[in-house]
Amino acid sequence: MAADRFAALLGIGAFLLVASVIARRKGEHIAAWAGASALGGVAAARLGHVIEHLGSFAQEPLRAFAAWQGGFSFLWAIPVVVALTLRRLPGVSDRGWAVLPAAIGLLVWTVTLQLANASAGDARPLPALTLEQLGGPPIVLSATNGRPRVLNLWATWCPPCRREMPLLAETARATPGVDFLFVNQGEARDRISEYLASAKLDLRHVVLDSTSEVSRHFEVRGIPVTLFFGGDGRMRHLHLGEVSRELLAGYTASILQEP
Repeated sequence: MAADRFAALLGIGAFLLVASVIARRKGEHIAAWAGASALGGVAAARLGHVIEHLGSFAQEPLRAFAAWQGGFSFLWAIPVVVALTLRRLPGVSDRGWAVLPAAIGLLVWTVTLQLANASAGDARPLPALTLEQLGGPPIVLSATNGRPRVLNLWATWCPPCRREMPLLAETARATPGVDFLFVNQGEARDRISEYLASAKLDLRHVVLDSTSEVSRHFEVRGIPVTLFFGGDGRMRHLHLGEVSRELLAGYTASILQEP
């Protein structure tokens, strides 16, 4: 799970937990307010993200419901939570108690996000590994020649990997200034070729990591994982899980625009 989603889930969980404790003393209406605020806030945050990227979602409107890809603008949640608080907690005392779960939830969310970003953004360099390619010569991962590089760790058996692959392939074709390497984790050459042919995917750099050395180097567990590197070969971003079109575009633009 991506760091932003993990932090948001922990923050919401802390908010609901503290609200439930307060509800035991002050009444179940506190718990009802917290549940409505959590659901309404998340829905508003997702809607806000869709509105902010309306041009992208207009091409694929059903993707607005693919919340598992990430994409939440939580500033949009504030007016919804405020409105629910004013409506459901009319008393001054209840509103005062509502500040506590909101503050603790925000604190947990912020601290978790900062810790996750600190661990992911350690500027770790590409390993000096030489790996076979499916349709080309062996490639040295660290030999970027000063060009930005994206590594996508994937496997044919992984549903989110298969879902995001067409988007990654499209972005790779549209971004010639960035080298996209699709690093398969632990599968045989024949299996990979069969899948790519059946899915009608034309990928320039399909790399065979039969022993998952890349995953171990970056200490990641689970796939898909997409890593973004500057021209100096050092990591700038790490995305765990299926990536959305908006996030992929943002990550790619950031490494492409570096001096």
